Amino acid sequence: MTSHTLETILKIFIACILGGFIGLERESVNRPAGFRTHILVSVGATIVMITNIDLVEIMVGSAEVQPGRFGAAVISGIGFLGAGTIIKNKNTVKGLTTAASLWTTACIGLALGSGLYEIAIPATIFVFLTLEVFPIIERKLSSNKYSKIRITSVNTVGQLSLISKTFEEMHVNVIGIKTAHDVSEDEDIVITFKIKCPDNHKKLIVVDRISALTGVLEVELNPE
Repeated sequence: MTSHTLETILKIFIACILGGFIGLERESVNRPAGFRTHILVSVGATIVMITNIDLVEIMVGSAEVQPGRFGAAVISGIGFLGAGTIIKNKNTVKGLTTAASLWTTACIGLALGSGLYEIAIPATIFVFLTLEVFPIIERKLSSNKYSKIRITSVNTVGQLSLISKTFEEMHVNVIGIKTAHDVSEDEDIVITFKIKCPDNHKKLIVVDRISALTGVLEVELNPE
């Protein structure tokens, strides 16, 4: 086994570790593209770059093979995979961070395939910190801008649409929605809305309006 083969295996192995490291963080927050997806993206990009570099060495003098051509195709082509993780629901868009992490993981794979370990490894650490630590800072900075309204409601068809329409009618911008079933009542559903509404008086009006809706059992503003 040649030293080149050993180095290729090492690069692919490291690609698995770096891609998986980022993917585990996405997996932990239940994102559509997680552990295996990020590993495959990282390994695939690494293989592409190794192949590109080898082709340049093999075909030197016989054809013009640019070292960055394959890499450019990966960077532009990864968009189709990232687009599949983006979900738009009326005024909210989810999945942008996961799409960006996939694109960055591909770039890390390209750097790794080129043998630029000093770029690939620190980049992976910074990406992980961005995904894991920055949301904590972001939540602290935005705690005064955003509020949460937790609603316990009967789980009937159209109930979520009815509540969402109420926010829309009151011109309250909904940033995110989370749903869960009430552990005490199987037929009840707990919906947490993250809203952007700096006017405290308006928040109270929104709470009163939603509380009056049919099927709504309880409404809490900024629950613990």
